[in-house]
Amino acid sequence: MYRPIVFVLALSVFLTACGGDDDSTGPPSGPPQITGVSPDPLIEGQDATISGSNFASNTASNMVVLDGVPLPVSAATSTSLTVTIPSGCGLARVATLEVSVFSLTSGPINMTVNPDPNSPAPETVSLAVGEQAVYHDTSYCFNLGSGPANAQYLLGVQSTGTSGNTVRGVTVQGILGTSTAAPARSVTALPSSRLVRPEPFQPQSFEDPFARMYRQHRLGHTALMESLVAPVREPMAFRGAASLAQRAPDRLGLIDGKENVGELEEFRVRRLGRDCSDIATGLVTAELRAKTATSMWWTDVDNPPGGFTNAQFDELAALFDNSIYATEVAEYGAVTDLDGNGRIVIIMTKQINSDNASTSQTIGFVNPCDFLARDVDGIHTSNEGEFFYTLAPDPDSTFGQFVDPVSFFEFLPLVIAHEFTHIFQFGRRIVSPTATDLMALFVSEGQATLSEEIVGHSVLSNTARQNLNVRVALNLDSLQAYPWYLNPWVDMVYYFGWPADRDADKIEGAPQECTWIASDSDHPCGGRSLWYGVTWSLLRWLSDQYGDALGGEAAFQTAIIDGDRSGFDNLGDVLAGQGSFDDLLAQWAATLYMDDRPGAIAPLTMSSWDLRSVADGLLDTAWLHPTEYGFVNFADDVTIRDPSTAYFLVGGNGAPQSYTVRVRATGGGDMSQLLQVWLVRTQ
Repeated sequence: MYRPIVFVLALSVFLTACGGDDDSTGPPSGPPQITGVSPDPLIEGQDATISGSNFASNTASNMVVLDGVPLPVSAATSTSLTVTIPSGCGLARVATLEVSVFSLTSGPINMTVNPDPNSPAPETVSLAVGEQAVYHDTSYCFNLGSGPANAQYLLGVQSTGTSGNTVRGVTVQGILGTSTAAPARSVTALPSSRLVRPEPFQPQSFEDPFARMYRQHRLGHTALMESLVAPVREPMAFRGAASLAQRAPDRLGLIDGKENVGELEEFRVRRLGRDCSDIATGLVTAELRAKTATSMWWTDVDNPPGGFTNAQFDELAALFDNSIYATEVAEYGAVTDLDGNGRIVIIMTKQINSDNASTSQTIGFVNPCDFLARDVDGIHTSNEGEFFYTLAPDPDSTFGQFVDPVSFFEFLPLVIAHEFTHIFQFGRRIVSPTATDLMALFVSEGQATLSEEIVGHSVLSNTARQNLNVRVALNLDSLQAYPWYLNPWVDMVYYFGWPADRDADKIEGAPQECTWIASDSDHPCGGRSLWYGVTWSLLRWLSDQYGDALGGEAAFQTAIIDGDRSGFDNLGDVLAGQGSFDDLLAQWAATLYMDDRPGAIAPLTMSSWDLRSVADGLLDTAWLHPTEYGFVNFADDVTIRDPSTAYFLVGGNGAPQSYTVRVRATGGGDMSQLLQVWLVRTQ
């Protein structure tokens, strides 16, 4: 939690050491003392004079705090300070006033604070248990004291911005009215009261060798995806159609589908970290090892020994036909077939192993340049069709990276299920006559992570909307060789502040200081991109809530791929008629805490997964815990990064007659229009 007092005190020391703004030469001889305040009562929006002793003679060395909110000091002597009382919420209250000079603090005194006569009265909140209200103003004052005794509210301060790198400071303040005696100010959040299982799940315990490898794949794959799409994104709307049109109508693709098992072919494989203009460094000769109605599996003839057998390729190909291809076509519609062979081509090459040793960490990728014609507009590394490239088993680390054939065989289907989705996304967008951009990477990766879930359902005979619990989500009963559902949950626990250590404290600033739409932000949540799992949760919730209204989940997901725009604009277009997208974001954010809790209204639930079960099955540091305050005076400064949410639980200990929550920009004033506030009554 960011506390401005630390910064101000440090700054005051610096200014004093440098001479400050007058003749102060050092700290006072004792702690500051307050002997009087004028006017009394204080009036919001007006200046006040604090009389006393041992104040600093320069303004910067004095820290004046009213119920945790720093007040601007406009004039200072050793016996007098002039401060400005910030505008409030239009109600009288009792507040605690303190003065700090360097590391010395006065004793607190209680002051009555009267409202500015021109201030509007706070908005009275009237919500049933489980109900949500969303507000779109730039400052807020909510009266929570008029509700039933022991009422509690989930408060969200949420960014709807889309930069991923922008942060916005907010102060959330709880204010008791004068009708109630002011208790001691709560300085730190109260501990969570949620019951934790005696032996909760530790996410790290599932980081076995191939799971860790897949996590490395995602870390490296984030930057790789950005480099892969760069040559295609800007001119995509025109160059894709034009380049393909230059191919003669009677010319088939490089792989026409007539090839037989055992035949050889030369492919141009894009090198990691390079654009699509290279040819010579990416030439691979490969042998066809398996062929089915929907796929062809080729292996680089220079792959290291110890790779898959023909029987293993046949098994992978059958799984692709029956579960991956069939399930994803049913979910996303037809896959493009630009080369006319009716198949997805999968190439397993040591070139990726070698590149991993020097540049990146990835298991495989789809190259969007493959959807453009060769040798046109500088696109040379293209095989003119639907291709997926993956590294090769390498039990002896011949090419610098140990790839265990047994583990790789077990989890490769999950990777293919994920990457196959990118073939739908790239192919249909690039040939679209109306699309103006590719899908945003955070949406495309979230949707590809959804594919892991739906293919997992096919393999395990599950379905959406079963409200599956933690044992299914985290594979606690070891029902399958590889946990199909695990990956999005690992991203979620990082987003909520999991420190990756059973004995460590929860990461401070999570989730509000973490982004899930950008890859290179300096956020505290594990230093990783979170767009896989967090965006998955948004798409899963949207499918559960609005799929039927849009013609079914498959129709909804297909429309995302076939949209004309990118990011939130794309999702907003598809969901037009279901409410504003900002309101949908607020409902989804509240769902992450409210799902399967008593009284939650239907829009705040996820019917496919029991999030409360997952929360109760995890370590306490691995799931969402709002900062908790009773009906007490408090002030909490938070920093919110696009497009995340700061969560608070307020109340629950007997509602006073007058209790107000104020939300404003840090330092006072209006917040950004890209910040919204919502409330859910939890009890």
